[in-house]
Amino acid sequence: MVIVPVSDPVIAQTTQSTADQDTQTQVRTPPQARTAYTLSETIMEAISEIQDLMTANGEQEEVIQNIEAAKAQLDTLYEAEFESANPFERSTILNFYTNYYLRIRDFPGALRIFEQLLTIEDLREDIRLRALRSLGQLYSAEEQWQSSIDAFENWRELAEEEDRVVYRGLSYAHYELEHWQLARDFWIQYLAMLDEEEIQRDDLAYLNGLHFTLEDFDAALELTKEMILKFNQQGDWDNLAAIHSSLDERDELEDLETELGSVLSISNGQPEIAFASVVPTDGDYLPLLAVAPQYPTRAAEEGIEGWVLLSFTVNAAGDVVESSVAVEDAEPSDIFNRVLRSALSIASSFNRA
Repeated sequence: MVIVPVSDPVIAQTTQSTADQDTQTQVRTPPQARTAYTLSETIMEAISEIQDLMTANGEQEEVIQNIEAAKAQLDTLYEAEFESANPFERSTILNFYTNYYLRIRDFPGALRIFEQLLTIEDLREDIRLRALRSLGQLYSAEEQWQSSIDAFENWRELAEEEDRVVYRGLSYAHYELEHWQLARDFWIQYLAMLDEEEIQRDDLAYLNGLHFTLEDFDAALELTKEMILKFNQQGDWDNLAAIHSSLDERDELEDLETELGSVLSISNGQPEIAFASVVPTDGDYLPLLAVAPQYPTRAAEEGIEGWVLLSFTVNAAGDVVESSVAVEDAEPSDIFNRVLRSALSIASSFNRA
C-alpha cells in the first residue's frame, strides 16, 4: 500500500485504486492461448486414460476387455469434443481410432479412419505423410492396388525424402496390375536404398523374374551371375543354363561355368556346384525358369502359411495352356492361388522367348 497525507483524501483514494490495480495485474495473468497444435486439458485427460487401457498388460481376456473399454471411451470423447476440436485434437482422436482398428486387425475400419484423417483442414504435414503411407500399405493388404499406388504417389509429392517402404509398396502394387516396367523401376530404386547385407536372395529373384518378363535377358544374365557368386544356389545355375540355352550360346555357357566355378572355389572353399543343362527330353517337363511366387502381403502380415497344388497342360512349343491351369487343392483355400498363377505365367512367358 502507498501512504499519502490524510489531508488529501481524493489523492489517497486514487492512489489506493491504482495500487490495487497494480496488485491485480501482478496476480491475474491471462490464460494461455490455445493453438492448432495443442490439446485441451479435457482431451488430454481422456486420451491418457484411453492410452492406459490400450497398452495395459494382463491375461488375454482382460486385454480384450481393456481394448473394448478404450473404444467406448473413445466414442464418448468423439461425440463430445470432435466437432469443436482444433485440427491437432481431431487428428489425435482419429489416430487412436486407427490404433484400435489395427489392434483388432480390422483393416477396412482403419482405412476409413485414415481417409477421414486426410479430410482435416490444416492437418500437420508429418501426420498427413504418415496417414498416406499407412493408407498405401492398408490398400495393398486389401488388394486395392490402384488406391495403394495413388496413396504412395501422393506421399512422394509431399515428402522431402524417399522411403523404402513406399518404393517396395509401389513395386508390388504395379506388379499385381501387371505394370512390369514400373514394378521393376521401383524395385531397383528400393534395392538401392538397402545396405548390401540387407539384400536377400528373394529380393534379387523377384527382380530377375521381372527381367525375364520384360525379356531383358542381358540384365537377367548379369543378375544371375551376381546371384550365383553371392548365394551359389542350384536354381540360379539352372537359370543361367536356361538363358544361354535359349540364346544358343553353349560354348559361352561352358566358359562361364568354369569361370564362376573357379571364383566360387577360391572364395568359398566349397565348389559344390551342380551345373545345369537344358536338353530335349521325352520325360517330365523341365522348366527353363523357376519363379518364386510373391508372398501375399496380408498372409505375410498375419503369419499365414500354406500351399497350392496346380495342374496345367504344356503344348509342343513348351507353352503353358492358360485355359488348362486349375487349382487342384490348396490350404488355405483362397490365399495363395493368385500368386501361384502369376508365377506360372511369368515362367511360361520366358519359355516363349
